Amino acid sequence: MKPRFFGIASAAMLTFQLARAQVDLQSLAEHADDQSTPCRSTSVDQISRFDPRSVRPDSPAIRAPQANLVSITVDPNDWGGGDPLAIGVVLHEVAAELLSRSSRCQALAPIRVSRSIGWPVTLFDRGPVGEYRIELSASGGAPGPYIYEFAHEFCHVMSNFERHRHAGAKRSQQWFEEAVCEVASLYALKALASRWRRDAPSQELAAAAPGLMEIARRFQQERHRRLLPGTTLASWYRAVGSQLDSNAYDRDRNEIVANLMLPLFEENPDLWGAIAFLNLDMHGTTFQQYLQSWLDKASPRYKDVIRYTMTLFFQRETPVVVAGGAFPLRPLEIIVTFGPGGGADGMARKLAELLAPLLGMPVLVENVAGAAGNAGLTKLLLSSDPDHTMATLIALTAAAWADGVGTLGPADFTVLGVVQQSPSMLFVARDSPLYSFSQFLALAKKQPSSLRVATSGRGTLDDLSLALLGSAGYPVLNSPFANPLERYRAALERRVDALFEEPGDVAEFLADGSLRPLVTFSDVRHPSFPEVQAVHEFDLPIGNLPNFRTLAVNASVGKDKVAVLVNALDKALGSVEWQAYCVRTFTCTITNTPAEAMAQVQALVDRVIGYRARLPR
Repeated sequence: MKPRFFGIASAAMLTFQLARAQVDLQSLAEHADDQSTPCRSTSVDQISRFDPRSVRPDSPAIRAPQANLVSITVDPNDWGGGDPLAIGVVLHEVAAELLSRSSRCQALAPIRVSRSIGWPVTLFDRGPVGEYRIELSASGGAPGPYIYEFAHEFCHVMSNFERHRHAGAKRSQQWFEEAVCEVASLYALKALASRWRRDAPSQELAAAAPGLMEIARRFQQERHRRLLPGTTLASWYRAVGSQLDSNAYDRDRNEIVANLMLPLFEENPDLWGAIAFLNLDMHGTTFQQYLQSWLDKASPRYKDVIRYTMTLFFQRETPVVVAGGAFPLRPLEIIVTFGPGGGADGMARKLAELLAPLLGMPVLVENVAGAAGNAGLTKLLLSSDPDHTMATLIALTAAAWADGVGTLGPADFTVLGVVQQSPSMLFVARDSPLYSFSQFLALAKKQPSSLRVATSGRGTLDDLSLALLGSAGYPVLNSPFANPLERYRAALERRVDALFEEPGDVAEFLADGSLRPLVTFSDVRHPSFPEVQAVHEFDLPIGNLPNFRTLAVNASVGKDKVAVLVNALDKALGSVEWQAYCVRTFTCTITNTPAEAMAQVQALVDRVIGYRARLPR
């Protein structure tokens, strides 16, 4: 580990070792503070005005006063001549500076700071009253070392480090948190240097301000923190990304990232509020998935700056040049037209992961549910940047158009390709008294409209299939659930009698036996479930109504840009990763052209219109 040397005003040169400890303690994530919720910003003055006269000299610990959002206690250890009272003032100023951009409404748990015998560290173990425990190796009377170390450790607290579960010495994407917390150290040095020149808690700290700025600049100018001329963070990350994840505490590399990200935080201080949403939920294992989870959890006010952060790591140096110029220029977005947790959501997130390196830009995901998918498609058509916006367009929505839901239609979109295809099936819970579709039909005939079936909504293929079943003398009740997870839960808990769904969407429940299939709504049996009869075998007036999912853009997007997206999509669908995913979700389909995909959408609309015409009015 490299020693760090500080010279502040007339203070003696201090050396301390800065390294993040790899603490193999059980994560106490279950005791972590509740997720931050949006509220008005907190000013520095609301947090940090610490009056030393309010502390008794004989206190067992020198404590910064209870502030709106944080209370800091400094143990009276041997700080190498440093005054615990003065140290408390400095630490509170650091916390105030970083929290001043936060939208956090709940106070952090108290923080107790003590002297480390080794290196600075934030312990996973909370103290006896639930307080965070931070250890610093800084000593002496100069504020610089305390600012540098505490800002880093306090950043871990702000970024929900307890929820970033660790496994031995390695935690997935931990290097990014380390780099951000190194940014916090540099940012705090510069921010306090600037503020203390105008308004310092004491004359001594005002005198120290110029030295703090000099320290930060010296660190920024260190040779190992700089990339070769012409090298971007994105190209550097592509070269060393796997090494970053295998060694989260490689300080030299983390400091490169910190140096390049510091201007972003200085220009967009709201990022300090955004890190309160880091590590709250992590889907998948890749860095892009980690950042996507950050984006998903963040309040709307922070989403744009998080998207820009993603661009730094994933931008392409040589964008494809099309007739309208380079493309893509910015991160792309996939609007999922149904809620999180369903098949369309899983498909979009997997495609986002695969498309990003092919397009040279992050591909973000946003869920906009409602109106059988039309709410999300309407947002797509109203997007101010249609070239960089895609959406899921699925068979359920096309069926809803045929039933008169909404005012949209195939002509409003360009379909890039059919990505998934699978027939729907009828499922029941493990302990359901229904063991066959024949039994289901018999009960529906004997007790009309008594059986409740969970579907994705009215006007969808689910609804049409049940209506056709009713017209044949087997009426059941449609129980719509727009949220997929709620739909599955209703079936598992037997709040409904059956679930109408594609098998891939409930694969985990089929694997553990929580759900059982009764019938496949298709002309032929599903190859993955050969023992389950097809509805065609029951002589019912329900023909093949395949479920498919496509990716679409606004019809206004130019052909040259569509070609770039189609090319990337074809490569993604041909990848080993996608083939494994579609097999696992029973949704593999043949590669098709945009024209073929559009024809399939239109054909379903026409078929559903025909079926609807046969239903009794």
